Amino acid sequence: MIFNSSQAGSLLTEFSNIPDFLVPESVFLSRSEKCKIERDYLEDCFTKVSSIKRQDWLSRLLSKDDRQHISVWFEIMLLGWLSRTFEVEAMDKDGQPDFSVQAHGKKIMIEARAILISEKKRKEDKFMGGLFAMLKKVKMPFVVEAHRFTIGNAFLSETFVAEVTKWLNDNPNQFYEYQDRYGNKVILSAKCADGFKNVAVTYSPGAFSVNSEPLKRPLKEKATKYHSIRVLC
Repeated sequence: MIFNSSQAGSLLTEFSNIPDFLVPESVFLSRSEKCKIERDYLEDCFTKVSSIKRQDWLSRLLSKDDRQHISVWFEIMLLGWLSRTFEVEAMDKDGQPDFSVQAHGKKIMIEARAILISEKKRKEDKFMGGLFAMLKKVKMPFVVEAHRFTIGNAFLSETFVAEVTKWLNDNPNQFYEYQDRYGNKVILSAKCADGFKNVAVTYSPGAFSVNSEPLKRPLKEKATKYHSIRVLC
C-alpha cells in the first residue's frame, strides 16, 4: 500500500546510489532493514482510514521534504496509539481536526501537531551523521572527537578519509583543522585507543530544547470551531 507503491519505487530509484546519511527521511524509512517493523506498523495504520486520507498521507509520508514527512509520520503514529484504546476516526475534510475520538461516552476532536526542529539543525544532524560514517572508515585505533564544524555547499571531499588517516599517522597529538573545496571545515582531536580496529567518534554539541510555539492561525480557527479540541505537543 505504501512501500510497494509507484511513488515509493520512484523515490528509491532516485536515491539508489546515495548513502543513508544524505537521503531524505522518507527514503531511509522506505529502504532500511532497521525500519521493517516500523513500515509494517505504518501499513497497518493505513488500513484504518479512508481512501481520501490514505492518498493525502501517502504523498506526504513519501515526500522529499523532511518536515512534511515527519509531521504526517507523527499523525499516523498518533492514530495507531489512540486506536489501541479508543474508537478513532481520521477526519478527511479540509478545515476539520485530524481525529474524532470516542472516549468514556464523549466525542473529542484532536488536532495532531508535531513540533519540528529547524532546517539548520536538521542539516547539522545530517552532516554529523555523515562525518561519523566517514571517520569510522579509518582503520586505526583512535577515538576522534569533533569540536566544531562549518557546513559547505556539498558533503565532505572524497579525500577526507585519506587526509584524516595521514593526520593520525603523522601528528595525532595535534588538533587537526580540515577544510575542503566545498567550504566544509571540521576541527578534530584524537586519543589513542588500543584494541580498536577502527576509529570511534565522539561529539558534544551541548543540550538543546524545543519550546512550544503559539498556535498558528489554522489551528486557532479549528480550536474555536471545535471546543473540545485537544492540542498534542
